[in-house]
Amino acid sequence: MHGYSGKILRINLTTQEVNKEPLDEKFARKYVGSQGFGAKILYSEVPEGLDSFEPGNKIIFAVGPLAGSKWPGSS
Repeated sequence: MHGYSGKILRINLTTQEVNKEPLDEKFARKYVGSQGFGAKILYSEVPEGLDSFEPGNKIIFAVGPLAGSKWPGSS
């Protein structure tokens, strides 16, 4: 998978745990880049109607496969 580091880093701010998960190639191909990854994770893992500042909510920082390249507008 070119353009990806092959990992998802999850940091739990409540418990201060840090976990590295392998990036599934099917997931990366289906939800290409930051907007797809973020939308899928939020939709799958955050319950509907959760308040913005409740502990079960998530903040996601994601970049696409062209981030850091010389491609115009990729960062």
